[in-house]
Amino acid sequence: MADPAAVKEARSQIVGRVQLASGIGAIIGLVFIGCAAAVFTYPIAATVTSLVVYLGRVAAEGVIAPESIAQGWIFKIVIIGGLFKAVQAALAYESERKAAAQANVFGSSLPPATQAMPDHLPLKF
Repeated sequence: MADPAAVKEARSQIVGRVQLASGIGAIIGLVFIGCAAAVFTYPIAATVTSLVVYLGRVAAEGVIAPESIAQGWIFKIVIIGGLFKAVQAALAYESERKAAAQANVFGSSLPPATQAMPDHLPLKF
């Protein structure tokens, strides 16, 4: 028969670890939501932050449970590839925006960018 005090101690340690992991997961989720909200204002910062946070999560998960690296590897590759393309698109967007602003300074007929968010999105921040 197991010692009730030892069982209680082991249970409290396990519950504490699960709560810590859940809290970290919630914080990571909030960071992703914040990046999604900021992507139209700060596209490079938001996409790079998302990529770094995701890679960090995958790396930490791989250290804690090495078998998790092989689990869902196709999805991980697709997500990482999508985030890399998002960073590339953000860099291209910023480059074009700076070029358009430079052209406007020198008398271009292009209209200035007045909105950070496209009109077709249902939510305006």
